[in-house]
Amino acid sequence: MGGFATSTAFSAMQYAMDNAQSKEKAKVNAASAAAAAQSQADQIKTSQQIEERTRQDNLERQLASSRARFGAQGTSGGGSSTAALATLAGDAAQEDADSVELANQRIQRINDEYRWGQSKSLLDSTYPAYRNGLSLVRQGVSGGLSLLDE
Repeated sequence: MGGFATSTAFSAMQYAMDNAQSKEKAKVNAASAAAAAQSQADQIKTSQQIEERTRQDNLERQLASSRARFGAQGTSGGGSSTAALATLAGDAAQEDADSVELANQRIQRINDEYRWGQSKSLLDSTYPAYRNGLSLVRQGVSGGLSLLDE
């Protein structure tokens, strides 16, 4: 029965080493996934800011062009010109709000995928530990090891 005890001890040692390696690998994968998710979120934010600046520049040009056109027509102070300019500004504000909402939804999706990946990773990393532990128990049972004999 001495060979069985040695085999069981070796299996336990191997189990501990595999478990430590699995945990370290899970940490590295988690850090990598977190960095990738943050990078994607940063890219979305940067893209959204660039689009917002572009829309703002376009709005300023449209407003200046419209004011010049209304001034050339002699209607720069009228209600219809003010309403037209307000409509342009309102449309641009709505586009900005829609863009921000879309960016937030995309970032939320990235964060949700990251969290799902983390929970999946935890399950994947613990399964080998349970399998190895169960294997040790089976070896003990099939080998006739009794905890009371020692």
